[in-house]
Amino acid sequence: MVLATVAGGAAGWFGPAEATLDARFPGNPWDSEQNDVRVRFAGPGGAVEERLAFYDGERWRVRLVAKAPGRYLGEVWRNGQKTEAKPIALTLDRPLPKGFVRRGGPWGLRYDDGSLYWPVGFNLGWQSPGLPDLAETLAEMGRNGLDWSRIWACHWDGKNPWWPNDKSVKLGIGEFWPKALDRWDQLLAAAEKAGVRFQMVLFHHGQWSTRTNPNWSENPWSRANGGFLERPNEFFSDPRARKLAKAWLRYAVARYGHSPSVLAWELFNEVEWVDAVADGQKEEVGRWMDEMADYLRSIDPYRHLVTTSSHLDLPIYRKADYYQPHGYPPSVAAMVLSAAKPGDKPLFFGEVGPGDLGGSRETQVEAVRGGIWSALFAQHAGAGQYWTWDHVYRDSLMPEFRRAAEILRGSGILAQTGLSLLKPDFGAGTGGDLSLRPGAGWEPTRQFVFDLPRQAGDTGRLSSFFQGRAHPEMRREPIRLRFVAERPGEIRIRTIGLSNSGGDLSVTVNGSVAARRSYRRRSDLAEPLTAVFPAGRVEVVLDNDGPDWVQIGSIVLTGIGERASAVGIGNDRIALIRLQRNDSLSEPLELRLPRLVRGGEANVECFDLDSGERLARR
Repeated sequence: MVLATVAGGAAGWFGPAEATLDARFPGNPWDSEQNDVRVRFAGPGGAVEERLAFYDGERWRVRLVAKAPGRYLGEVWRNGQKTEAKPIALTLDRPLPKGFVRRGGPWGLRYDDGSLYWPVGFNLGWQSPGLPDLAETLAEMGRNGLDWSRIWACHWDGKNPWWPNDKSVKLGIGEFWPKALDRWDQLLAAAEKAGVRFQMVLFHHGQWSTRTNPNWSENPWSRANGGFLERPNEFFSDPRARKLAKAWLRYAVARYGHSPSVLAWELFNEVEWVDAVADGQKEEVGRWMDEMADYLRSIDPYRHLVTTSSHLDLPIYRKADYYQPHGYPPSVAAMVLSAAKPGDKPLFFGEVGPGDLGGSRETQVEAVRGGIWSALFAQHAGAGQYWTWDHVYRDSLMPEFRRAAEILRGSGILAQTGLSLLKPDFGAGTGGDLSLRPGAGWEPTRQFVFDLPRQAGDTGRLSSFFQGRAHPEMRREPIRLRFVAERPGEIRIRTIGLSNSGGDLSVTVNGSVAARRSYRRRSDLAEPLTAVFPAGRVEVVLDNDGPDWVQIGSIVLTGIGERASAVGIGNDRIALIRLQRNDSLSEPLELRLPRLVRGGEANVECFDLDSGERLARR
């Protein structure tokens, strides 16, 4: 990593405070139609604040954060009528640092005090066996300078209040499990102490799927399990299901909404995998997202951001505050760098990982770096957030995140304006192997001709799923690789996945078929498909005329790659460049430092991302 530079608000929130209501009410305490319980506070200077109360399994409580310090006197209301409950007195005297996260600022997200929020962290979807408690991991993230995570309300680790993972708990539909609700309090407290903001994922695809990561067979709302829904698709249209979904959203706002550590309410994880989308009910799913986003905004006094995930071509982002795509291609860096910023709202990847999720430490490290640095260079609203928290421990990845946070903070790059993408020439020359790794997953290929090595970094438009006859709309023509070779070389195609029907890959070099293989069993993937090419001007054509897709992990062309590559971001005052040596070379490289900033002398610092050492400064 190379850094070159030219030489030489108030948040307005106070709290929280909490009180227990001296009241008991008949009916279901979890149902706001029977018990719409609120507290109306009168505060300093005539301020009026209304907050939703919540039932914790034993008593009613209320939490308050407000924009003015001082004493607040609250009256308890139920179903629009003032009750005889004893008035509540609360005092707010502690300012909330920075406040809540909003849309705005040059990168897309900011705090209430106007300071930048460019999130860096990793997912913590659920508690994995054998790993530290999620609360401990949040604390460790904070100690390492990270400020983002994403946590699911899933049932298998006890965080879903309407779906207990304890079989001894008998919960009626429309009731909540206090133990799960308490767990969210623990995680919220840990995140607040660590300075981590997290997306609270309220629903996920498996709950409403019989096909992808399916949990429908266990879902308590399924009629087969004593519930009321015949099919998972009905979740998005059934009036009772929509009412119950809103009950969970309302409870989350009432109990957890006071905390700025809730970055956003994420309505759904990867809704593209629910049965309703698979069955063509995309617009119905989109209307559900619109309705729930509107409902959240109607009841949330703190105006938390609202988002969902993940496919950008679904009608699910109309009411969202920012886009949250996910992706797992062979090249995370290429995917993220090629993702253009939409003009209407911020975007950053909520999940990224390598196509080979269980791959080597080297594979995981490159996914982490590709997610963070390529998102910075693409000027996204935050890093591409690494998914596999288990591997953070398995592969000792926390130093990767710490080094990135230190460089981002210490460089001051995020405070700059007028930045643009840089691809400087360090004078390394060619001669190494060129490795093309697709940067797109299950989506159409959008680029079919690559002039190499100049376009080696453009593989974000190349899908790793190399389609055959089953999906001609996802690959309209063969892939053509054009280059000039100083000497004869070899092309090696590494395949990592296979459709049920298989495929047939062919390699044509300068008009002649040089290699061909049929893939019908996973054992056919074991060895790369290879072919040779001559010196001089070369065109390699890759095709698949078989039944269905073969997944490509990498395409290596020997001897034509740059000896070192560079990509970064900068303006006329500062540049931050990621410089990568070609892995196929072992001899020392002599590089020429190009002019990265204008005028005068520049301070140059070099950091080794592997060791964390500062290699040079001048």
